[in-house]
Amino acid sequence: MGNTAEEFLVASEQKAFEMDHRNIINKSIGKYDAAFDRGRSRMINLDNTKKRGIP
Repeated sequence: MGNTAEEFLVASEQKAFEMDHRNIINKSIGKYDAAFDRGRSRMINLDNTKKRGIP
């Protein structure tokens, strides 16, 4: 493996278990999930919406 790849693997292994980093990731996932649910709720009848071509 190249030097850069080895450095990345070592750094990512350490970063993955940092609580601050995990909190940031979990917060971002939560925001994504909330936005997805809002968008999905706008399309009550998804099949009909697809047929009409409404974004």
